[in-house]
Amino acid sequence: METHKKQQGYALIFVLLLIIFIMILSTVFMRGAIGNMKQEKIVDKSNLAFVVAEMGMDYYLQKIWNAERVVFNDIKKKTEPKLDLYITCSKTPNCTQSKSINEINNEAKLEYKKSLGNEITAIKNSATKRDDININDKSITFELIELNTVNEVENKNQVGVNLEIKGTSSTEMKKSLRANITFTLDDFILQDQSTPKGLITKSKEMYDYFLNEKDFKKNIIPCSSNGKCIAGNYYTNGLINTKNPNQLIGLIWIHDGMLNAGNNMNNMDSILIVKSLKIENNMNNLNGSLILMGGNDRSGSIESNIEIGFKSNGKVCINIDGYRKEDIEKIKFSSINKERVLFYSSAINPVWPTNATSSPKYSGSLVNFLNVCTGLNIKEGTNTTDPYITPYLFGSLTDVNYH
Repeated sequence: METHKKQQGYALIFVLLLIIFIMILSTVFMRGAIGNMKQEKIVDKSNLAFVVAEMGMDYYLQKIWNAERVVFNDIKKKTEPKLDLYITCSKTPNCTQSKSINEINNEAKLEYKKSLGNEITAIKNSATKRDDININDKSITFELIELNTVNEVENKNQVGVNLEIKGTSSTEMKKSLRANITFTLDDFILQDQSTPKGLITKSKEMYDYFLNEKDFKKNIIPCSSNGKCIAGNYYTNGLINTKNPNQLIGLIWIHDGMLNAGNNMNNMDSILIVKSLKIENNMNNLNGSLILMGGNDRSGSIESNIEIGFKSNGKVCINIDGYRKEDIEKIKFSSINKERVLFYSSAINPVWPTNATSSPKYSGSLVNFLNVCTGLNIKEGTNTTDPYITPYLFGSLTDVNYH
């Protein structure tokens, strides 16, 4: 009997030791979990500081670009009458009423630099810590640290803008972003450009036409690698990689090459003429004109299935001579938008892709097709009549630096 009681006592002690061991393990595990939660919270707050700094960067970049457009349009409005007077005066012997082209351009650049500097100063002076951005968590803020203009010494046509934003999270972690933008104002020049001669039906001839246009910036990429794009007229070629350019607004961009836009290219309100295109996912809210020009001998390519959604002014135009049939059929759109997708072929009896069944179809001049798609006024076989070319202001955004 006594031996049995001892055995029960040993069993009870063993159970108590087991319970104590389990409690110790649970305590260690809970401490580790709490430590991880705290660490994750710190990481999250640090990430929030980056996020809010990026919000501030986007906000101020947009304000700067909007101010740039106002300044440029004002300079353009003031300069064009001076050019008109110069042209009229040049046809009259011994006319002294007009300034020279160099004087007109120099005045425009000086006034542009002064006006842009004033606009940048106004943005800086009106800056507040939160600046009307809706952030639900009041412990998360962004703040403008630096904003100023720097006249480029090496190029009198350029103005640099330096921008620094600080983001702060509730743990008082602070992260800064810096960006440098360079804006260039080229000369107003007298009209000298050539236009296509004869009937154009080939993609290469259209690319060559835009290559010869003097108001298109050559081989200057309008979008940075992180998807930020700046309005202007551009001609580029080769392979361009840009990550999700979801605010492609105010551009006329001709690209004789492959444009890899990453996952998305939404909210586009520009004219984009491209030889080859790759978008991993869909293209929504198209409000501009996407022209899939392709290349001679069907050398263009569409690298992935692209579902396109439209807004009120959106339009897609496809030159079927520039692509393989199976590539064109990767373009998907709702039947209610069939009138917004236009197809072209110079062939006498073209083999239309299956997605062209109910859409408008064009033949004859590729230039006429392009004019319908873009609203541009390209003329075949005649000289342009505009007496001068207005420069289009453009900026180049360097990659944003994290601190």
